Amino acid sequence: MLEPKRRGLWFKLLIGFCIAVLIVAGWLFLERIRGQVALRKYEKELIAKGEKLTFAEFVSPVPKGKNGAIELAGLTFQTGTALVMNSPRTFRSIAPGKALVITRETEWFDSDGKRYTWAQVQSDLDRNKEVLDKLRAIVRSPVLRYPVSYQGVFTRLPHLAWQKVAAQWLSGSALFRIHTGDIDGAIDDIESIILLTRLAEHEPVLISQLVRIALVQIAAPHCWPLLQSHAARDEQLARLQAVFASVDLIGPTIVALEAGRADGRDTMNELRRDASSMSGLADSAYGLDDDEEPRALDNMPEEVKEAVRTAVVYPVWKFAFSHGDEKRLLEETQRLIDAARSSKEKRSATHALAAAEALEVKVGRNGELSSWRYLATKSLVPSGAKASVRALRAQTHCRIAVAAIALERYRLRHKRFPASLNELVPEFVSEVPIDYMDGKPLRYRLDGDQFVLWSVGPNGKDDGGTSKSQSGFHWMLGPDDVWPQPASEAEVAAYRKSQMKR
Repeated sequence: MLEPKRRGLWFKLLIGFCIAVLIVAGWLFLERIRGQVALRKYEKELIAKGEKLTFAEFVSPVPKGKNGAIELAGLTFQTGTALVMNSPRTFRSIAPGKALVITRETEWFDSDGKRYTWAQVQSDLDRNKEVLDKLRAIVRSPVLRYPVSYQGVFTRLPHLAWQKVAAQWLSGSALFRIHTGDIDGAIDDIESIILLTRLAEHEPVLISQLVRIALVQIAAPHCWPLLQSHAARDEQLARLQAVFASVDLIGPTIVALEAGRADGRDTMNELRRDASSMSGLADSAYGLDDDEEPRALDNMPEEVKEAVRTAVVYPVWKFAFSHGDEKRLLEETQRLIDAARSSKEKRSATHALAAAEALEVKVGRNGELSSWRYLATKSLVPSGAKASVRALRAQTHCRIAVAAIALERYRLRHKRFPASLNELVPEFVSEVPIDYMDGKPLRYRLDGDQFVLWSVGPNGKDDGGTSKSQSGFHWMLGPDDVWPQPASEAEVAAYRKSQMKR
């Protein structure tokens, strides 16, 4: 038997341990209550301001009438020799600020030096003529809405990938038609790409809106080779200009952000019901980076870390900190939404950019959201941080297309380009097209018998219409987003020579 003194020591240690456990349990319980009260209070504030907090409020019914969406998504293309993997590039930069007019070329090469021709494109298009004709007709249906069954993270959106494939086929067809001088047909194809975006226009899901943005950024550059053909009449150009003037990417993206806030609440509730799903969320959230996870896990083997997370970290988060995490999730998402709304109102990405950059600092190393307490916020919010910026940038590209088309219409009528974009008003545009990246008019200057037209790009800084110095780049990768000039005959000859050598 233990001596009385030793028994007294063990008893004191046991009492001390029990007191420590009670203190920790009491602290965790208070954190839970505090988080729940703060969350409910903030939710009431949002509702009082008219915010919608349930996903069902963002789902609108499919309009009545013949809906071509199912038939559209069921179309199947036969693989082509050139289309779509080896399609001619709409823009092929061959010198700073200069692009090759691919529709004037007889051939082009892939990265391995394999040669392709317009005859191969025609063969691919002929093989898929029936499908393409159906596609062009269906996108003009009165109703075009894919019937999505929303089930949170399990929602299936099979039509999104198909949309991009269809847009790529229409892209190849548009370039071929420009090459052959079929301007009306090319405009039909460009318009069809834009009309494809109707399929997901009312889907309150960010990925759906990002696909719509991608489709618009496929369509807009096709205006460039069409304008370089100088074969379009004013009425044809006016029709094409109206196509891009009608595009709205910002509004639906904001709705998707709002719905994402509601979806985030649903995800939090699911995590509280099933802690086992925390592991996948944690992997995407903090990795677990040793500088961001609980210090007690430092230097532990990965198997031990995972066991501690599953047995201690996740249950503690679920019980004590999940409600506070949910409140922070709503707060950070609301900041993105408010910034997007402000950017839309002012037609400037300044607020959206600032909000995205601020969030990036918060979730970064040693940021205030790097703590494991905000596991869900750090994982769920950043995915939509720059969505509104992307929408504003794509909207700007539509305005660049509108301005470029209006400039060509001015040239047709006055036999020269204007000294400033102001000369386009009101004959060709109602106002000077806005650069949504900074809220100012698009930049423009004459350059000999050509012009330079540009947006300040994602950094919001005007670099004077500076494009990337290397050749072979995308027009959106320079300091500014610059609508390129056609390359000179000497530049084209040098490019052809380099291709033949390769």
